[in-house]
Amino acid sequence: MRKLKKVIRGEVMNKTKRRIFNTAIKLFSEKGYDNTNIEEITAIAGVAKGSLYYHFAKKEAIRRRRKAITEQYRN
Repeated sequence: MRKLKKVIRGEVMNKTKRRIFNTAIKLFSEKGYDNTNIEEITAIAGVAKGSLYYHFAKKEAIRRRRKAITEQYRN
């Protein structure tokens, strides 16, 4: 039973990370990277700041992750 809980918790974290990431990318494209702040990302994603910082050290980490994904699909 313990392993099952760990797997479920991991899936929830992945969904949270994906929600933060997708929200940030959408805001970056609509408003620009410099005009988007952490408070907007977390409010729209419906997560606490701590959740964002758990998954991404800073806003720049989201942008780097997006760039890495884009480069991966180009190759």
